[in-house]
Order: sequence, then structure tokens, then C-alpha cells
Amino acid sequence: MRINFKFKESILVNILLFVFFIIFIILAYLSEGTYGGADDITHYRFSRYAFQYPEFFLNHWAKPVFTLLSSPFAQFGFIGMKFFNVIIGTLTTFYTYKTAKKLGLKNSVLVILFTFSSVLYPALMITGMTEILFSFVLIVSILLLLNKRYVFSAIVLSFLPLVRTEGIVLLVVFVFAFLYYKKYYQLIFLSSGAFIYSVIGWFYYNDFLWLITKMPYGDSTDIYGTGNLFYFIEQSKNIFGILLSILISIGIIIILFFLLKPKLNRLNYDNLKVFLLILLPASAYYWAHSFSWYLGIGSSLGLIRVMAAIIPLFAIIALISYNYIIEKIKLKKQFSNIVSVIIIILLFHSTLSVNTFPVPLREKNQLIKDASIWLINSEYRNNKVYYYDPYFFFFMDKNPYDNTIMEEFIPDKEKPGNKMKNNEILIWDAHFSPNEGRLALSKVEQSKLLRKIKVFKPKNKFTVLGGYEYQIIFFQRIN
Repeated sequence: MRINFKFKESILVNILLFVFFIIFIILAYLSEGTYGGADDITHYRFSRYAFQYPEFFLNHWAKPVFTLLSSPFAQFGFIGMKFFNVIIGTLTTFYTYKTAKKLGLKNSVLVILFTFSSVLYPALMITGMTEILFSFVLIVSILLLLNKRYVFSAIVLSFLPLVRTEGIVLLVVFVFAFLYYKKYYQLIFLSSGAFIYSVIGWFYYNDFLWLITKMPYGDSTDIYGTGNLFYFIEQSKNIFGILLSILISIGIIIILFFLLKPKLNRLNYDNLKVFLLILLPASAYYWAHSFSWYLGIGSSLGLIRVMAAIIPLFAIIALISYNYIIEKIKLKKQFSNIVSVIIIILLFHSTLSVNTFPVPLREKNQLIKDASIWLINSEYRNNKVYYYDPYFFFFMDKNPYDNTIMEEFIPDKEKPGNKMKNNEILIWDAHFSPNEGRLALSKVEQSKLLRKIKVFKPKNKFTVLGGYEYQIIFFQRIN
């Protein structure tokens, strides 16, 4: 009977993963919009053109490991990037299930459903963002550690900061885990990723410390501002969903309680390993972002999507909560199955109440698309274009690195129009131009070298970062 149960569970796991994989592939294909925003398109830009411009494989902002792995998929267009994340996200949930099993947790198959029913994880799976790959690298390294493959675990972990920079925080956390398990020489391998890329980058940048000196994140509080220390807690509904947030909260309390009272743990799982390898890394990541947003450091914008990277870990914590509740109320198996179905339905309902699938274009991006189509069909279609929002190159379907046809940012922001050639076009948008681009509209309008040729405004007015009322304005360089 035991063998038969495992066989049935493996079939269930494979069916679930296959069904979700197909669903997300379809959603990726049907979604014209994305929850990743302009960063999504910028990651695609680096990955798409990395083979033409190999230096992009060492671009700090784009994240070297992410660019390396996603670039083959990006050759098929943005849809390829989304397919990449669907594949990686599906694999991540599988390894999360394997991790839960290795920790001795009952009902481990539920972590697949908890992960896919969270608000953020499925939304980020159909983007070209880095959070999904981060979650994959993290859970694989944890599983390797649980399987006592300490060297391989350390090597995989070492590449985390090259997928997302905050992986540095988790490396520190795992140093303590390795020390606890008295795996001392294996700690050396936690630096292998940084060492390999430092050597590679040395030949290009002539700087062995380029991972430090080329760090792209500085003080951007004047653009992005700061926020509440408990902002991400307040956003739990939009990160996990209400019910999953409750399960996670209970799970955290249970883990900490069993840490203090190990003899009361009757769930027969290794609570200390869960604390060291699941709760501690998830909490470190969570609070690192909370303090970053609170202090205004690391170019934090308070974007909740970053939390998708640790949702698989929180899914394991939620499973502990579920198992504890089922154990306490001592339901018969048939009733516990009914409770499980009800919980799963409620979880997916909370996700669908927040997200829209397939993902439509946001009003801002629709306006950019309309403006791009106008330019392509206008008398200015052959004129060189200067732009700020990366969506313009995307909708125009042009190579953004061919500076004979388009270029990001004008040559002289203090004297707009200066160093631009006659008839060249400037696209000023109210989001990127005055913020990241530091190009004030007043300076552009006062320039005698530029004339306004077209304005696009949304039907329903809205403001963007910096409090600017959104609009897109086309200017032409004149004699």
C-alpha cells in the first residue's frame, strides 16, 4: 500500500505540473501586457541582443546569470522570455515539492498549489523578470544541501547575487547554516560564482572588482522616495492573498514555537532545518527589502513583485500551518480532503480577484503603443528617434542599439536639442523622461531647437512617479 501511495502521489504531482505548465504557456501567449513593467522590457532588451553585443552578458543591472540563461529564449522574441520563466517556475514548484518531502512534511503536494495560487508567483511567471529564476536557484541549492551535496549547494548558492543582487543577503544567512552543520571548507565555494565572473569581467572591464565598482544601485530617494517599514506586510493581500497570508503567519508562529519547545512537535518533521533553511532565508530577504524601502537605499521603489522570489519558501511554511491545523482538529481523511479542496478554491479565488489573466496592456502602455504606431505610419518614420521609456523600442520593433535609427536619452539634457541633428525626433514621456532621464519638460519646451509636433494624452487622466500627469509628446529638431 505504501508503494502504491507514492506511485499515486507521483502521478498527481506530474499531472498538476503538466496542467499548470500548459495553462501558463497559454496565458503567456495570450497576454499582451505584463506585470513586470518597463523593467521587464529592459531585461528582454539585454537578453535579446546579448549575442550581438556580448558585453551584455556582463551587464550588472541586467544580471549576468539571468541574461546568460534567458538569452537563447529571447531570440524568439518577448514570448520566448515568458516561456523561459514558465519553464523555470514549473521546475521551481517541483523542487519545492521535493524539498518539502525531504523535510518530512506531510501533504507535500500542496506546496505546488500554494505556490501557484499565490497572487504574485503566477503573475511573474508570465513575465521576463528575474524573480522566478532566483526562486529556482534558491530552492535547488536548499534541496542540494538537504541531500548533503554541500559543495554543489554552495556553488549554486554563489550565483544567487548574479541573478538578483539581494542574493548577497542570503549568502550571509547560509554561511551560518554551513557553520551550524560544521561544513567549514565548503564555505569557500560560496564565493565561486563571484570569483568566476570577476575573472571573466576582468578581461572586459580591466577591473577584477567590477562586481563592486560597477554596482548600478545608488541613492535614488529623490526619484523613488521611501516608505513604511511594514509596507510589505500591509501589501500581503497583493503578494500572497489573504488566506495564504494567514497560513504563512500561523506557520511562522508554529516554527518558532517548536524551536523553543521541540518536544511538542508532533508533526514529525525537522523543525530546525525548516528554521535554518526555509524561514531564516525567507525572512532575511523579506526584511532586507523592507528596510531598503524604509531607508531609501538600493534604488528601492517599494515594488511588491520582488517578493515572488521567496514565495516557494513561504509555501512550505504555509504547508506546516495547514498540517498543524489538520492535526489539531483531527479530521478524518475524507473530511480533511474536503477542507483541502475548499482551501485551494479560496486561494485561487483570492489570486484571480487581484490579477487579471490573460494580462491586458495597461492604459499607459496602450498609449505608448498608439503613439508608436502613429510614428511608424507618419512622415517622420525614417527619422532617428530619441526615447526614454523602453516600451517605445519594443512597440516599434527596432534594434535599440542601432544608434542610426534610435537612441536612449538625448545627448544634452541641459540644452535639449543640442547635439541632435536636424529632423531627429525626441519622444518625451511623463514617467521616464523627468525621473530616470532627469529631462524636465519645461527645458524641452523652452528650447528653440525643438518644436512640438504631436501630443498623446490618455482618455482618463492619471499621474505617474513624481506626480506628473501622464502624457507623451513628440518634438522635432529644427534648424
